[in-house]
Amino acid sequence: MISNLTKANVLRSVIAGCSVAQAGKAEKLGTERARTALNRICELLNLPNDLDAIHAEPDLYLESLAHFESLPQFELRTPLVAKLRQVLGLRSCRQLTPAMLAQVTASQLINQGISIVALADLQQWLLKHDLSLRHSPPVTEVDFREARKAIALLDAFDFDTESLEWQMNHLARPRARGRGRRAAATAPSTGRPAGESPSAGSAPASASASASAP
Repeated sequence: MISNLTKANVLRSVIAGCSVAQAGKAEKLGTERARTALNRICELLNLPNDLDAIHAEPDLYLESLAHFESLPQFELRTPLVAKLRQVLGLRSCRQLTPAMLAQVTASQLINQGISIVALADLQQWLLKHDLSLRHSPPVTEVDFREARKAIALLDAFDFDTESLEWQMNHLARPRARGRGRRAAATAPSTGRPAGESPSAGSAPASASASASAP
């Protein structure tokens, strides 16, 4: 995946007179990937990707590029922006701003198919703007599973995760009790208190009937 920043740098180099290969080399991209980056950024700017067109109107491309770079979502991956537009029901990607995203919880995004990696990217983006996803504890099974993955990753990097694991277990406890109550409520009734087994001296009715027969 080529970042929007890299795509923009390739276009700037081409505007400055570099070949596509030279522009790609400066960004550690091969010629084909540099060409892909150039095509993609021109598509995002709604401008032709033809080299002659770029060299004929460099100011137009620079102006459009400067406007695109001023948008908050410039820092995010384009497929992620498209996914968020779909998930959040936005009319345009330009509606995606840090202030708007800060009203959404991690749980809402995870349960709409946003991956934990993408979620981390979004949180980092918001932190750059002194914001955060709306704080909320894990809610669903998916939330708990992904949160445990994050804790496991921190543990692999030798972070002290003991307090995090304690908090996770503390939050998960009410869910476990809730599942237990639901299971008890749906279990078939035996007419005996829960946990009580039939007494050894009480024979089934069919056995008693057989014993009293001549």
